[in-house]
Amino acid sequence: MRLLSLSLERFGPFTDRLLTFREGAKLHLVHGPNEAGKSSSLAAIGDLLFGIPRKTRFAFVHQERDLRLGATLLSREGLRFDFRRKPGGKGALIGADGNTLPDDALAPWLGGLSREVFGHAFGLDAESLRANAEMLLDAEGDMGASLLAAASGLRGLVTLRQTLDDEADQIYGERKAQHRLFYQALARYEEASEAIRKDELKADDWKTLNAEIERLGADRHSLKEQRVDLAREQARLERLKRIAPLFDAIDGRMRQIEALGDLPEVPPGFARHIEDELNAAEAARKRLADLLGEKQRAEHELASIAIDIHLLDQAETISELFARTQAYAASRKDLPRVVSERDEKEAALRQCGASLGLTEGILREDQQPSSAAIARVTHLIRKGRAAANEVESLRHNLRKEEDRQRDLLREKERLGVLSDPAPLLEQMARLGAFETEIAKYTDLRQKIRAETQALDEAAARLQPRVTRLDDVVSRPLPSNATIQRFQTDFATLETEIRREEEKRGEALERAANAREELARLAGEGPVPSREAILAARGAREALWDKLRQDLLNPGTELQAARVETIAAFDRCRLEADDLADRAAGEAQRIAAHLRFTQSLKDEERKADEAVHKLADQRARQQSLAETWGEAWAGSGLTPLMPAEMQAFAMQLNELLRRREGLLREHAAWTESEARLAVARPGLAALAKILNLEVLSLETVEAEDLANLYGRIGRLVQARKDAWDGARDLAARERQFAESITDLRNAVLESERDHAVFATKWSEAVSAIGLRREALIEEAEAALDVWRQAPALFEARNNRARRVEGMQRDQKLFESETVPLLADVAPDLAALPHDHAIKTLHTRLVAMQKDQSRREECCKTLQRFEVEMSSAEKTLEQAEARLADHAASIGAARDDLAGLWPRLAERESFQKEIEARKQQIHDLADGYAEADLRDELAASDRDRLDADLQALREEGERLVQKSNEIYASQERHLERRQKLEGGDGVQAEIALQRRRNAEAEMLAAARDYVVKKIGGKLIERAITRAREERQSPLLRRASEIFAHLTGGDWAAIEQEFDADDKPHLVGRKSRETIRREDTKEESAGKAVPVIGMSEGTRDQLYLALRLAYLTDYAERAEAAPFIGDDLFASFDDVRTGHGLRALAAIGDLVQPILFTHHHHVVEIAKAALGDAVDVIELYQRS
Repeated sequence: MRLLSLSLERFGPFTDRLLTFREGAKLHLVHGPNEAGKSSSLAAIGDLLFGIPRKTRFAFVHQERDLRLGATLLSREGLRFDFRRKPGGKGALIGADGNTLPDDALAPWLGGLSREVFGHAFGLDAESLRANAEMLLDAEGDMGASLLAAASGLRGLVTLRQTLDDEADQIYGERKAQHRLFYQALARYEEASEAIRKDELKADDWKTLNAEIERLGADRHSLKEQRVDLAREQARLERLKRIAPLFDAIDGRMRQIEALGDLPEVPPGFARHIEDELNAAEAARKRLADLLGEKQRAEHELASIAIDIHLLDQAETISELFARTQAYAASRKDLPRVVSERDEKEAALRQCGASLGLTEGILREDQQPSSAAIARVTHLIRKGRAAANEVESLRHNLRKEEDRQRDLLREKERLGVLSDPAPLLEQMARLGAFETEIAKYTDLRQKIRAETQALDEAAARLQPRVTRLDDVVSRPLPSNATIQRFQTDFATLETEIRREEEKRGEALERAANAREELARLAGEGPVPSREAILAARGAREALWDKLRQDLLNPGTELQAARVETIAAFDRCRLEADDLADRAAGEAQRIAAHLRFTQSLKDEERKADEAVHKLADQRARQQSLAETWGEAWAGSGLTPLMPAEMQAFAMQLNELLRRREGLLREHAAWTESEARLAVARPGLAALAKILNLEVLSLETVEAEDLANLYGRIGRLVQARKDAWDGARDLAARERQFAESITDLRNAVLESERDHAVFATKWSEAVSAIGLRREALIEEAEAALDVWRQAPALFEARNNRARRVEGMQRDQKLFESETVPLLADVAPDLAALPHDHAIKTLHTRLVAMQKDQSRREECCKTLQRFEVEMSSAEKTLEQAEARLADHAASIGAARDDLAGLWPRLAERESFQKEIEARKQQIHDLADGYAEADLRDELAASDRDRLDADLQALREEGERLVQKSNEIYASQERHLERRQKLEGGDGVQAEIALQRRRNAEAEMLAAARDYVVKKIGGKLIERAITRAREERQSPLLRRASEIFAHLTGGDWAAIEQEFDADDKPHLVGRKSRETIRREDTKEESAGKAVPVIGMSEGTRDQLYLALRLAYLTDYAERAEAAPFIGDDLFASFDDVRTGHGLRALAAIGDLVQPILFTHHHHVVEIAKAALGDAVDVIELYQRS
């Protein structure tokens, strides 16, 4: 699969940016400076193929929902696929036609690749390259691990496998060991099982204990009954306290009802109905009075309105004339201006006539010349001007050529007679590349001086310091293999010492933890360990033996000793029993004490063993250091550590290689100096011929020789230029003579053409009204006048027509206005016609408004009549209903206003009494209201709070006493449980400990199996990678490795160690062996990974990775290989080799390299030419 184009429509900093990858290119190089969007472009490829993730960091210019990417893919079979991608899971792929594609449309192109696999296997940057190369070193060149890591892009497989094996060994092994977790759990399991078996049944004071338990139970039951009676009395008093205020409120409202006096019985809401009817009657009465007042005001307004019927009849005529008043006024205002414009156009026509010299004094339309006559004059004007310009140009050129001819003659006189410089040129040619040789000589001398100084400075910077490289060359130095062997020995010893120090530190840390735990356990009181219990029991038995002897041997003299012995025996018995009891209750504490005590002993033993091993290893380290120093004794150098000396040896070899190059350059400089000595006589002869005064050339420095050679070359070149110039002067002299003759003939021809033009000109200007001898400028002025004349004629005629029409409209308006004013408004006849019509229209509008007001007043009076009738009817109905209400309760109509408030107040009191009774019912707990009243009357309401407080205190006392009895009963029950089945708590603890131990053994076994299987799977994968891919991969990797190293290394192979385990090795080429002055037979010796330099290991891993990609591409559709500044740590030479290696796989895998280094682009162009496709991210505007 190849990427033909990448469309960054909206992604990262890009908008509508298209990257095109040229077909046929072996390598695509995407270049852009920092901040040009290289990282965005790199990430866009992964997001394009596998989806744009949510909350992407590339949505900083465009919204996440607006991000868009697109591409064109090309398969191995030549199929093309155009698509676009937007954010989201389903429906994110869009075809070229804009339709949504299936979500698995890319599956045939990706061949099952996931984003993670694509990133590991088909992506690589400089940091990952270096880390993977170090992985080869960590794996010690293990064949299978190296191949699998290169194929998958994963690192640390050998380390992971070893870690899993070590962790599994810490869990379980064939040999029982205390450090293994499984055996630790097994020991706890056996200990708990033993504790369960040792637990046995005991019995003491059985009947007394049971009787006490029964008594305590009876006491608890009695206290429970007392608490029930107490709660019942407390509930009664709280009920009376809640309902007492409610009864008081009811009694108060009843007294207020009695104070209202005798009132008739009415249904609910009767008082509110009376209030509503009274309000309705009053509102109707008020509305009737308001309507009467408004009616009187409307009648008065109607009487004040007067109407002019004759004026209203002329309304249409007045409105039509009023609409024309604005046009009439504008016409009267504009007429003088339009008349003035007409007169201006007439004056302009008179001025045009005067400018043409017409006798009539004004232009007439019949005098306008034809278009053909105007066109003929215009054509002749252009032709005449062109002819005049041509004649002037010819005369100017003639004068210029004559001046140049005179200058040429003066130059010819100045040069005089010249000699041919050919002999001098021949002598210069015989000197050959003298200037190049001087430059080479100078360059070599500068390089020798600079390199000599650089070598001295570099040698001085070496550690250990080298004073003179020549001294080192003659002395023996340890070989790389010897340094490597010592480095391995030192590293092995250092690792062993570090491990032992870690073991000792860990042991001391665990011992300190154990001491802290033991101190903590001791701080909780004496630990009833088995030893302490046995010691207490031993002391008790000894005292018992002594007491028994005293009892068997009675005597008064032993009485005091016997009493003391009995007291001591009691103390020992109590101490032993106390320890035993505590041991039964503190099993976990005792077990922890035993465990930490044993752990302390073990860790101290391990720390001591580590100290002895460290002493032995440091002695070996000292011995090895002495041997290492002896290996360098012949070199006269005091060696540093092997790793540093290996770097020293590499740097020293590089300096010696540069020293050899310096010697070769010195030989070349000597040869160049000899060639310059041969050329010096010829240079002296040339200087003499050219009359140059110089010292003896034998003592002249190279720089002065170069200056002299340059002066001679410039003088010879000047003579050659003068000779060539003289030859050129003769040719130019002939050319000037011919040019002057041609120009003179052209001037005569132009003068003849002008005579013909004058005849045609006279005829043409007569046709436009000018005299025959008129000039071109006069004709141009006349043409300007005749071009303006049609517009002036049209403007004058237009203004004349407008004046006539405006005067006609004014007369018509005035003729219609005069009779109308005489008919309806004679008082306005003296005003201007438009002002009179406007005033008359104002009167008409006012009269029309008065007519509308009169009609509105009539309608208002009619409405008032209807509303007054309705108000009177409403009042009658309200009074009738009030009379009915008064009759229904036997009262007069006028008494209703004072009666309804008392009825409303009584109804409110009755509703409140019903609400209070409902509250009493809800709080009465089922008791009748009368019974509650009687009970409340019989109670002392002032003592309710005090009685309730006393009941609460008594309840708290009973609860406390019940809790005490319950706690005592529980202790006796616990004691009976112990007597029935042993120490139940201790047995439960032991059982739980055994269950915990079982769970720990199960978890340890599961962990062990998982880690062992994981290690075996990794080992199997490494073995399979070695068996399946090693032959083709190694062949390809060897070829690529040779490309990457520029032929310094010939191949990658495998070798087997003592355990028959294959490892990667490299073999240098014979040219490299010869260049490094290594014996020829060393060419067959393999170099392990650890013996390679850091840069070579980088190249080795890259070769393995590229070999895997080409192998994969032969079997499946391979994705492009994406490199991100892959050669950032390479020098220019290695970078060139790397670019060629990438291009070499370009037929099978599409390599795309991103970089911001411009020198990488230059190296690629120089190394690959057209095979590289350079794509610039940054486009200058």
